[in-house]
Amino acid sequence: MLKYTGALEFYSHRILPVCWDPVSRRVICAALHYGQGRAFAVASQQWSSRFLEVPDERPDIHEAIMAWLTRVRARPRLSLPDDNRHIVSCRRGANLDQLLTEARRIVVIFYPDCTVSRLDEFVHRFRWGQFGLILAGAGWSMRTRRNLAFTQLADRLELTFPPVVVVPQDTAYPASLFTRHQHGLGPVSLDLALMRATRSLALFDTAQPDLPDTGQLSAPQRRLIQSESTSSLIANLLTRYSSLMDYVAPCPSRPFRGLTRGQPSLPLPHRHAILNFNRLVFAPSLRYTGLKLPGVSQFPGDFPTRPAHGLRTSQLFLEVNHTVSGEKHTTGFYAPAGATFEYEVAFVEPPGGSEDEPIGWSLEIGCHTDRLEPLARWDRFPVITHRVPLELHGVVFTPVGGVVFLSSSLSSSHLIIHFYGLQEHALMHLRDNLSLSDWAAGRWRYNLAPWSEILGDAVAFCLPTSLVRSASLDYLIRLTRDTWDRVVKADYNFRGDSWRSERRQRVTLDVQLMVGSGHNGYPIVGSLNWFDSIWNLTRIRAIGSWGLCHEIGHNLQRSWWTMPGFTEVTNNVMCLMNYELVFGFASLQPSLKSLTSVKSAAGSGTSASSDGANGELDTEVAEALSYLKRGDAYTNWSPNIGLQYFIHLISHFGLGLISNAWVNYNQFPVKPRGLDNWTLILSKEAGHSLVGLHEFWGLPTGQTTAAQLSKLPCFLPDDWITQQVTDRLAKIRRHQNQTCVTRVSKIEPVNKLTNGFYELLPKDFWRLDPAPSENWPTPRRLND
Repeated sequence: MLKYTGALEFYSHRILPVCWDPVSRRVICAALHYGQGRAFAVASQQWSSRFLEVPDERPDIHEAIMAWLTRVRARPRLSLPDDNRHIVSCRRGANLDQLLTEARRIVVIFYPDCTVSRLDEFVHRFRWGQFGLILAGAGWSMRTRRNLAFTQLADRLELTFPPVVVVPQDTAYPASLFTRHQHGLGPVSLDLALMRATRSLALFDTAQPDLPDTGQLSAPQRRLIQSESTSSLIANLLTRYSSLMDYVAPCPSRPFRGLTRGQPSLPLPHRHAILNFNRLVFAPSLRYTGLKLPGVSQFPGDFPTRPAHGLRTSQLFLEVNHTVSGEKHTTGFYAPAGATFEYEVAFVEPPGGSEDEPIGWSLEIGCHTDRLEPLARWDRFPVITHRVPLELHGVVFTPVGGVVFLSSSLSSSHLIIHFYGLQEHALMHLRDNLSLSDWAAGRWRYNLAPWSEILGDAVAFCLPTSLVRSASLDYLIRLTRDTWDRVVKADYNFRGDSWRSERRQRVTLDVQLMVGSGHNGYPIVGSLNWFDSIWNLTRIRAIGSWGLCHEIGHNLQRSWWTMPGFTEVTNNVMCLMNYELVFGFASLQPSLKSLTSVKSAAGSGTSASSDGANGELDTEVAEALSYLKRGDAYTNWSPNIGLQYFIHLISHFGLGLISNAWVNYNQFPVKPRGLDNWTLILSKEAGHSLVGLHEFWGLPTGQTTAAQLSKLPCFLPDDWITQQVTDRLAKIRRHQNQTCVTRVSKIEPVNKLTNGFYELLPKDFWRLDPAPSENWPTPRRLND
């Protein structure tokens, strides 16, 4: 049976110190729970009698403890217990078998000299919450024949005494229930700032794990893990439990399956232990131990034990010019799993930062940022990315390893930094001559760093080295400059912004995602089976790559022209544009079916036959027709129906209408929002009132907006889609005060959508940098 005892309990939900000696830090009493049972362990018998059996001495403490043990209320008031809560006190060799048969006995005080012959039954009833339990004298007990039942019970409950209270070095000790010399009871504080955030004894909850299943560590938790006072404790703890983690840790070949909080499940203790181990394994106190996160060799990967070929391990020197807000800067360096490396900042301008970033810069290890704590199944540890605020000099330990990035919270900054103990990973940077010459020379063909980076002007990929290192430089240039760079640049042009002032769109693949098979963000994350759909140029030219286009579009959406119901729609409009301008599909035709076929040909990131594409086409068109025939409002439409609305507009006015409308929003200091403003801006760009067409698609228009647009000629097409719903069309025509035109001219976009596509690389594109000096390494300059 796997046990979670000793110090680990202080990082778990199972035990929480309540009172201790401020000098020795030894815990005198603690609250515990096992299954449905709640217990209170007291190191000294005298204290159990003073405030547990005799409530007159400290009724507030007595009431709080009894209320928690009997679960009378979640937030008990400090008052005397009522008559319904009885105490069974077992001492002087009494046998609990007889006492437990009596009725209305809620709390059992178990002294060292108590006996119980049916221990299994006793523990079973306790775990099911049939009574609360007080273990009196738990810290001073010796294993003798007289207290055999007590020590056996303590073992069954996995209770180890006496532990000590540890708090962060720069944090004051929380108030104890005892005075300094333990001669009497001091002022009581039920709010204890311990290893978790502030907690109350009255708020203990057996369903809560040690640390939240979601979110970042709190500031006190971070200070505790990073404190020198906890270094030996954490190091010993993780060393002790490393073999246990090897047995239960999640990895791709053996996922961990356990129910989440609120669902009864035996694996729950394992789940909490994995979370605890995961958080603590990044503690700085583990530097130079070489500890690796279990399962790291499967994902994200590790260097083999044999000597690494093609790696420079000497001093590494980097100069970064930070000019784009929020940019994550590539270094070209890789930290092996279990490595400890050093850095030294040679120059930073401007100096200064914040409490979280003393010099305004941070270092991040790993490109897999999805946090999986809330999921019931784990194919890897929930957290495998490590972020460290930079100081002028530092030592960093990483149990997972990964690609090393630099980021800054400043609007602009210049940094020169030295690294010691890192490796170089395979890198193709479109604007870095050294990386281009290295790749062209085949330097990375035998690189063993698990992950590599491919950087264009507007997109950056972090991908498995084994899948990319054999690619030619020409292929990588076509992948970045000629394909995905153009996708991103076209999206920025389409919405009226310059890609030069924005950070790159970062893309990576993960063995498990927080949600779905792909999601937007920084980085965009796709499942491992996405690789072919974003890498295989032959496939992309044949059927496109809707999945990555879709997520890039999400990143570039603007809230002011993405109304409720449009979230999964406006990003797909950018995909339609890219399919024509970048992937080279046939120009969009004024037909709903042919327009939809452009999207359908892409599938969802997996290969599909032409029959499959037609099947998807028919499904989407049928869904839109069903919606129109029902006369529904747009609040009931799906993303597919929303896309058909945009396709209908594009088929008559062209892509220029949508692009110009989105660009038009940029002129407003305060962005107009809502459907009425969308109808107003779109109609003015079209030169026609689109109130009738919006009514056809179930988009409501306010009376004020409709009156403003009544001066424009109305447009209501007579085409394939409107002919399928003639009754709806006739009803809308009756609402118009004029005869609507049915044909219009295409609108040219004010922004040239292909601007920047064919931008030439610098003249010195193939020029090699001079050989590095033996005495002073030439910095790699990545002016992102």
